[in-house]
This record gives sequence, C-alpha cells and structure tokens, in this order.
Amino acid sequence: MSETQYPAEEQYPAWVEQWIKYFQAGVAHGFLLHGNVFDYVYENLTLRSLLSQLLANRDVIAFYNRAEGITFALPDMERKFKKALGLEPVASNPALDALRMVDGLPGVGAGMDLPRDPRQALPMLERALKFRETDEDGEPLMRFVLIMDFVETIAPASDISTMSLEDRVNLITVQRWGRDREIALTGNLFFLVTASETDVHPSIRAASTGIIPIHVPPPDDADRLEFIEFLFRDDVNVKGTKLGVTKQQFANLTAGLGRVHLEDIKLRADLERQPVTEELIRERRHSILVSEYGEVLETPEPRFGYEAVAGHAKAKELFIKNVINPMKTGNKKRCPMGVLMTGPAGTGKTMFALATAREAGVNFVKLNPSRILGQYVGNSERNFAKALEGVKTMKPCILFIDEIDQAFSRSQGTTGVDSNLFKMFLEFASDTSHRGEIVILAATNRPDLLDAAIKRPGRLDKKIAFLPPDSDEERIEVFKTLFKTEGVKTSVSDSIYKEIGTKSAGYTQAEISAVVYKAVELMEDRSRGEVDDEILTHAFDCIVPTTQDIEFMSNIALLECNDKDLLPPAYQARLSRKFRNEAAKQIKDAAAYQRTQRSL
Repeated sequence: MSETQYPAEEQYPAWVEQWIKYFQAGVAHGFLLHGNVFDYVYENLTLRSLLSQLLANRDVIAFYNRAEGITFALPDMERKFKKALGLEPVASNPALDALRMVDGLPGVGAGMDLPRDPRQALPMLERALKFRETDEDGEPLMRFVLIMDFVETIAPASDISTMSLEDRVNLITVQRWGRDREIALTGNLFFLVTASETDVHPSIRAASTGIIPIHVPPPDDADRLEFIEFLFRDDVNVKGTKLGVTKQQFANLTAGLGRVHLEDIKLRADLERQPVTEELIRERRHSILVSEYGEVLETPEPRFGYEAVAGHAKAKELFIKNVINPMKTGNKKRCPMGVLMTGPAGTGKTMFALATAREAGVNFVKLNPSRILGQYVGNSERNFAKALEGVKTMKPCILFIDEIDQAFSRSQGTTGVDSNLFKMFLEFASDTSHRGEIVILAATNRPDLLDAAIKRPGRLDKKIAFLPPDSDEERIEVFKTLFKTEGVKTSVSDSIYKEIGTKSAGYTQAEISAVVYKAVELMEDRSRGEVDDEILTHAFDCIVPTTQDIEFMSNIALLECNDKDLLPPAYQARLSRKFRNEAAKQIKDAAAYQRTQRSL
C-alpha cells in the first residue's frame, strides 16, 4: 500500500497548527511531541511522514534515535548533510589508509560513517542545527530539521544524582538547544518525540528550556470512522475482508484504540479469512488495553441499564437529568465534573455506575489506583499519567473509582509519591475541558476520610448517598428485579414476599442478592424449574448478613449529602440537628480510635 499524501485542502490537525504558530511567531524552535506519536496520523501516514511532507522545502530532514542512529528522509539529504558538515570523502592517502586499517578504522577516502552513540551523534546534530553558511546570494546552504524519536532514552526521567555521566551530558546538550540563540537565528528547528511526556526528564519539559510540549491526541470516534472508511475502500481492501458490524459500530467499539490497532484487527480478520465481528473487536481491544495499561484501567462492558437496578429512585432521577441526557445531547455545561457516591458497602454503587454508562451510551472505565505504584522512583507518576491519558482516549466515558478514600491522599512519605499522585488527580479532576465528556463517579463508604480538596465543587460537584432499601416495598422490588435480571422464573406468593421484605429490614442490596443466589442454587439442586415460597424462605433462613457498620456508614453518607432532595423521604426525615450532632460525634470518636490504633 503506497503512502498517503496529506491532502492540501484538508485542515491540519490542531497539534500541527499549534507548533506552526509558535515557530512562525519566533516563540520556539524546539518542540516535544508526546502522546499518540507512533500511530498513523492520517490514513496510513505516520508522524514522521507527515512532518517530512510539511517540511518538504527543507534541504535536510534528519531522524535520530539510539537504535538507528542518524538517518534521513531522502538519500540525497545524507550527502547534503555530510557536505555541509565537512564529512564527505577526501582524497585517499594509501599509506595513511593502511595504518588506519590496522587499527580497524575505515580509510580516509571512505568518508565518515554517521555515529549512533549519542556522545558523538548529539554534537554532530548540534553543528547541523547551528549551521548558518550561505551561498553568494545569501541563501542558506542547508535548512535543517531534526526529528529525534524515543527522546526518553536520551534524557530519561530519572533522578539526576543517579544518572551516569553520559546521560547527564546528553540531558544538558538537548536542554541547551531550546534556548540556543545560534539555533534560533538559523531558522532551523527540532522535534523531540515520546509516547509519554512523563518519561522525559522534567528539565526538558520545564518552561524555562524554551521547548514547547505539544500533545498529539488519539483518534476520536470521527477519526476512527474516517480511518475505517479508508481501510475498507475497494482499492485498499484487496482481500475483500467483510464487516460483521457497521462501520459506525466498529468505530464505537474501538474507543481507546489507535489507527494501527484498527488496522491490526482487519489484518487478523484477513489472516483468518473471516469477517470483522463484534467478538473479534472486543477480544482484540481487551488484549490491547491490557498490554497498554496493565490492570490500572479496566473497561468492562455494561450488561444492563437502570432496568436492572432496583430502588435508588432519587439517584436515577439525578443521573438522568444531570449526566445521561446531557451526555446524549451534548449539553456539557449541565454535567457535573464528578459525583461522590457514598454509603455502606453492598448498596450497589458499582452496579449503578455501570448502568449509568449503559444508559448514557458511553464507555465505562474503572481506575484501579492500587495498581499504579511502581518499584522505581518516578514509575508510579508515569503509570498514573499514562492511565489518565488512556482515560482521555476513551471519552465520552464514565470514569469509576472505587474506595477513593484509600486511593488518594496528601500523605507525605519518604518519596512523596502519594502527594504527587494526589496533585495529579486534583489537576485532572478539575480540568474543565473534560466536562460532559469524562464524568468521574467516585465511590466510598468513608467520605469522612476523604481530603476536602477532592470533595469540593468543581471536582465532585454532587454528593449522593446510596443507602440500604428503606421500606418493605423497596426490598421486595430488589428481590424481584434480581430474579428478573438473572432470568429466573418464580412463583413466590405476595404473602411470602411481604414476610421476607419485613424480615430483611436493614439488609443491603448485596445481602439481598446473596439470598437470591442461594435460592437459585437450591432450585437447581432440587431440579426445580422455578423459585417458589419454600425455596425462597429456606434461602433467606440460610443467609447470615455480614455487612458491618451499616448504620454508622449510613449516617456518614447522610451527613455528607449536600442536597436533601437527593435522599429518599424516610432518610430526609432523619436529618434533624440532633441527629447531625450525634452522628458527627460518632464519626469523631471513630476517627480518634483509628488514629490510636495506627499509632500502636
């Protein structure tokens, strides 16, 4: 397949317009391109190729990385580069050549091979960046561009005190280029390329270096659809691979993937001589995301919407009006930045978050902060930064964080990792460019342990309590909904439902679910076709509630709720001044006990 030429009539991507604006204004001549840099940027055009096309009027476009050394966009550019730097072959001296060959060196007449080692390559590239010689008409003899891939291998984000002398020299060399007046006067420019900005040493990323970071974003739904149209054009799809889904479905199912990943899915279908099916797409997407993010990000597919969630009528009303409908219609300003979901364990917070994503028709992303921590200094921050970039690739999405009180804190350990992650999360959670596209749902049963900076409006705008069913009728509804969701036939009488609804007062949704699953087990063990009165009664008698501190955690959730309209009527009635004072004292005593236990 021949490489695409970027169409002249097409508007350049925003990140291209950004560096062009900075360069033409004389603001910068060095740029750090990070993000989706090793993907196709348009059809089958790579970033290298796009830059080469945009800068085709340059005499020499050079590429450099440790593995390949110095290479060029066109063969003739190497000759021009060597000529400008005086590296061309000279007249041979047989005697001198013989002596050099004894030492394993090429003869003088053989010219100079370009080095791979940065100790020799970087000074040579610096000479090219500073090259200012002109012809008799005053025109530059070499207008030069450098594109340095994998810059993190030249200037890694490690502690400078642990870096080798070679790495320190490399770091300082590249760092100097951004503010070098000689380079600025030549009109030459350079690009440093990395998939992860945080993998590059902070001194390169600092504003004082004059090197401008430019984020290359992943393809959104429209970009993926455009690329799928390209992949399945008649003149490109030579193997005649069929689609088992529509092109729009293909684009929707591949949120978080790059164009190269879409091509990979098609190539695998080519290899197996099978259509591109939903099953193949989901399988490949899962494998790719695991390889990219490990277990830090999970993207389970929501199986049910609110029809499978019993109770929580107030919560459903809030989410339909403020999250689901706005995300569907694009009314971003109506969406909260985030919602804090409080309440005892087992009250259905995770299931509710999944159902919300299903109702809104957006992706569901679960962040596992416990998987972020790395073994080496800086690894945790890089892992988290990569995960947050991954979340952005999947928007519009619901970002779910369970037990957020244990995930982020200002804790100042010996390395400051917790504090760094805390600051990164605060910055992400308050980024208003995400409003209506990434809605954070954070769950906890101990909101009193959560830092006030996380809970403030502008990060988690709404605080809603998820509480155990507060009436016989609601508990009966939970039983019936769970049986229906699991596809289990029942012949339970109203009287037995009423009896069990009364006896299960104080049960959480998870404990009612345990009774339902026990009833299903008994039904199958007895080879029955349905759950009847006797089976359900026996199942209820077998299951012992295990959720602890339900009343205590419910009280905390009630105190945390910032809008009484979001509470069921029975719980609204409890929010008297006396109740608040008693609950606050209970929480204070519990916190003091925990501090005592930690100090022992």
